[in-house]
Amino acid sequence: MIKTKELLKKSLTLIFIIFFGIFLVRRPDLSCSGVKEGFEICFGTLVPSLFPFIFFASLMINSGAANILGKIFAFISKKIFFLPPAALPVIFLSMIGGFPVGAKGISELFDKKIINSKQAERMLKFCVNAGPAFILGVIGNTLIKNLKIAGIILFSQIISSLTIAIILAFLEKKHENQKFYNIAHENSDIFQKTKVFNSNFKPKKISFAEALINSCESASSAVINMCFLVIIFNILYIFLYSLQIIYFCDILLSGLGLPQEISKCFFQIILEVTKSCQMISNYGVFPQLLAFATSWGGLCVHFQVFSILKNLKINYLNFFVFRFLNALLSSFLTFLLIKMQNISLNINSGNFPSTSTNILGSIALVLCCLIFLLDINFKKKYIN
Repeated sequence: MIKTKELLKKSLTLIFIIFFGIFLVRRPDLSCSGVKEGFEICFGTLVPSLFPFIFFASLMINSGAANILGKIFAFISKKIFFLPPAALPVIFLSMIGGFPVGAKGISELFDKKIINSKQAERMLKFCVNAGPAFILGVIGNTLIKNLKIAGIILFSQIISSLTIAIILAFLEKKHENQKFYNIAHENSDIFQKTKVFNSNFKPKKISFAEALINSCESASSAVINMCFLVIIFNILYIFLYSLQIIYFCDILLSGLGLPQEISKCFFQIILEVTKSCQMISNYGVFPQLLAFATSWGGLCVHFQVFSILKNLKINYLNFFVFRFLNALLSSFLTFLLIKMQNISLNINSGNFPSTSTNILGSIALVLCCLIFLLDINFKKKYIN
């Protein structure tokens, strides 16, 4: 049974790769169009808004600042989130930094053994969020030209993530208390010495200069991976569109009763968040769908997270389920808050503005990242 399942998986992968290869050879114009669109999204929007936060998240942990701040607010981290104190700044940064920032912080905490794999996987269920730079800047200021609605989407997403975090912490604490209660009956000494997490963790002392270099290396690697994945997923969308798969999905969803505007955006929402938000705003769809798209993140964001956390064994099904729950809750809260405040839904949709300055600056930044990574790897190779 296992061998048959594995064979089927490999066969489907092979078929997909063959068809994708034929598409690239036969329609280079379409693949070039996908590269161009992905390029504009990365260098016009994502790189300038995300790189500083990714770097900051890494620096907070590498320098030991996260551990210091965590100790100051240890009560919140332990009692509310049931996590080590150093995890609290990462939770905060995941709410304001953008999608890969939370994953990057979790990766740093896990690699330094501040959290274990179980805690890392739990944090991953609520630490993947779109930041204010994307929701307020791209969606609010550029696409729908309504900062009030964008603010509600951002607030709903934060509340949704915090709600899931607190519920998961409560369930985990209940489970641990029951486990320790059972241990106490067997051996009271073991019960007294057992700890849920290493709250007294002391990070290895390194100089600020070394922490800075390590953070630059970490952020550079993350942002380059992010850019390539966005470009690849844009090509993939055009490939699926050329095979009429998206067209048939649109017909199927419309037949199930979904509004046509939503069914047309559905496949893009599944794949990639930036372009899906642009499509939603162009169709003039409800803000709750924008909230759903930003909280879900798209498979492109999910793969960015997986690439950052490659050292951690992730339960992919659990991750997808919680992304979907987060998106549903965020969408419902957006709908509720707009109804409560009686906000007008007259949205002036727009396209991405000309961002030649941002694009040129972003290209220069990514080139610097590449040079920096090459230089670091070269030095490491010869020093070791």
